[in-house]
Amino acid sequence: MLLAGCGTHDGSEVGEAIFTLLELERQGAEGIPLAAAGGQMQVVNHATGEAADSPIREMAAEAARLSRGRVEMLDSLTPSRLHGLIIPGGSGVVKNLMQGALQPGVSRQLLPAVKDKTFCSTFCTRASPSA
Repeated sequence: MLLAGCGTHDGSEVGEAIFTLLELERQGAEGIPLAAAGGQMQVVNHATGEAADSPIREMAAEAARLSRGRVEMLDSLTPSRLHGLIIPGGSGVVKNLMQGALQPGVSRQLLPAVKDKTFCSTFCTRASPSA
């Protein structure tokens, strides 16, 4: 599972990441939390939705919050280890991993997996606003 930090506005959506890891475990699969190297594009105050003046946070350090500290770096991954790739949503995923297209380091690691016909799933859920 490729994580882009922690937090729906500036990283991976917390609920999607946690529930995915839990379901993988429940199904008997080993979930491998992965993170790309580098800083998040921005830090967002999730209480207000506004960009924060905080220093930029490292994606791997933030992703480790979601996986109890267990996160592997994408650039050291051997694609043949993957049976599938899941990328939970959150606008931070787009901000951190894509800038018009996948960032070069991310695509360099993911393209071999896609060429090897590894299952790939991306998703983003959004709660419906209350009426």
